[in-house]
Amino acid sequence: MCRKLIPLSVPNLKGNELKYVTDAVKVEWVSTAGMYVDKFESAITEYVKSRGAVSCQNGTAGIHLALKLFNIKALFKKSTDSNCKIIFDLIQY
Repeated sequence: MCRKLIPLSVPNLKGNELKYVTDAVKVEWVSTAGMYVDKFESAITEYVKSRGAVSCQNGTAGIHLALKLFNIKALFKKSTDSNCKIIFDLIQY
């Protein structure tokens, strides 16, 4: 049976995260743009040694962009787990 809870998002505020969030709220840049987004994209660009990077507001948007980038028109995987009732259906792009 599928009983173990896997949390979707657990905050990790062990570093400077609270300071950065507070600063973003104070300067009114709590969105998909701003100084912290630029810093994050620059850091990722350096880390993976690429010409650039684009951040997304969530994983779904990231997957969507990756599928578009690689010109993938459709994914089809259909499976049913009788314990957890997980079904993946056709996703067309």
